Amino acid sequence: MEKFRYLAVTKEGKEIKGVEEADNMHQVVSVIRERGYYPVKVSPVEKRGKFSLLNQAKVKNKILAVSTRQLATLLGAGLPLIRALNVIADQQQGYWKKVLLGLIEAVERGSSFSDALGRYPRVFSKLYINMVKAGESAGLLDLILDRLADFYEKSQKLKSKILAALIYPCIVLAMAVLILIGLMIFVVPKFAAMFQDMDIELPGITSMLINISSKMATLRFWIIVAITIVLIKLLLAFAWRISKIRYVFDMIKLKFPITGKLTCKIAVSRFGRTLGTLVASGVPILQALNIVKETADNEVVARGLSMVHDSIKEGESIVAPLRQVFIFDPIVINMMAVGEETGQLDKMLIKVADTYGDEVDVIISGLTSLLEPFLIIIMAVIIGFIVISLFLPLVKLMSSMAGV
Repeated sequence: MEKFRYLAVTKEGKEIKGVEEADNMHQVVSVIRERGYYPVKVSPVEKRGKFSLLNQAKVKNKILAVSTRQLATLLGAGLPLIRALNVIADQQQGYWKKVLLGLIEAVERGSSFSDALGRYPRVFSKLYINMVKAGESAGLLDLILDRLADFYEKSQKLKSKILAALIYPCIVLAMAVLILIGLMIFVVPKFAAMFQDMDIELPGITSMLINISSKMATLRFWIIVAITIVLIKLLLAFAWRISKIRYVFDMIKLKFPITGKLTCKIAVSRFGRTLGTLVASGVPILQALNIVKETADNEVVARGLSMVHDSIKEGESIVAPLRQVFIFDPIVINMMAVGEETGQLDKMLIKVADTYGDEVDVIISGLTSLLEPFLIIIMAVIIGFIVISLFLPLVKLMSSMAGV
């Protein structure tokens, strides 16, 4: 038997929390209802020790997408769920294999597949679990898993394109920083020693450059830099826990002159693909919006979707409240309106995701082409400043000698 933590509500609306031992989640729900309570949330209590540490690991989306596709194919071919999971587990290694074996064990003990997935919240997102639950209810688990595989593959493809576009600028930036550090630590000190032997008065910018170089050559400087970076990371991690601060940062990201448009389009593409996949899989719209809100990765978008959720709950259509969320262009609103009127909202949402995904590719290509010369210009300015600062005293000395 396992322990499950539950949250329930009494007939008077009072919340009750507790822990119950049972073979699976369904038994816990039945026990709660027998007591006259309404179950709100039931989740397994993680065991402490080695398993708890393992359960904190993650699985790459690429591996998850491939295994999900394989599972959909095996189920579509008529294999039972446990046998299909065993076939996939035999091909895997490491933590992912342990997860699959854990799923097999849970299903063999009577848990539903979606409940078994819920034991690994760091591996399977709420989107994944809820879609599987909808597939189990409709008897279309293989079709739902196929859609999930499509979702993860396309999401990973978009992420890969963004990372690939950033590789070259990041390499250029890293090389520029290394060259700059090399000049400051190895080249500038030699000029400083030469100027000291010449006993000449140095211009202000040369003195400033030599002072910075002398500090960079000490271990103390790099210790201070390392401590500063760690403190900034800790401060940002603490600040990110505060909803208002996250909202301000995310609003800046969406409104930023150069990259704001790209961020908005990525958010719309992710929204369309996630909500479209959920709706197509039979997940109720309100539940689907809650899942999309939790996976939005942007506080501004999440608050907008929360407002949309509340409006729909009061009887409005999905289109009207979306007009108040600034990231959605009129074309997106109109496409969703057509989809809602024709009963093809899921298809329109996927179409929006594909369209904006293509636009993201175009914007990334444009930004990359602009970023490369920008980095070169910045590097040229910095190196030019160093060269001028070092040769200015020599020019001054030569001018004074020519005058003599």
